[in-house]
Amino acid sequence: MFFEINNLNIINIKKGQIVEIMRESDEGTKGDVKIIRGVVVETSKRWFRVYVKSFLGGYYTCVHYVDTYMNGKKLRYRVIGSIKK
Repeated sequence: MFFEINNLNIINIKKGQIVEIMRESDEGTKGDVKIIRGVVVETSKRWFRVYVKSFLGGYYTCVHYVDTYMNGKKLRYRVIGSIKK
C-alpha cells in the first residue's frame, strides 16, 4: 500500500540558512556529537542540500528527512542562523 507524505520539512528549513546536523550522544558522553555545519543551498519536501566548507575546499551533501539515523543514532537538525544578503 502506498501513501503520500506531503511535506517532511516540519522545522521549516529554508534556502540560505545555516544548519547544524548532530547525532545523539553515546551513553558515556555528554551532549550531542556535531557532524556537519553548512549553508542550505536547496530544499525540497523530502530533503535539503547543504554546502559544507572545509580546509580542502568544500562539498555538497544531501540530507533526507526520512534518513534520520546514522550508525543507530538519531540525527537532529538545528538552524543556527542565516547568511546575509
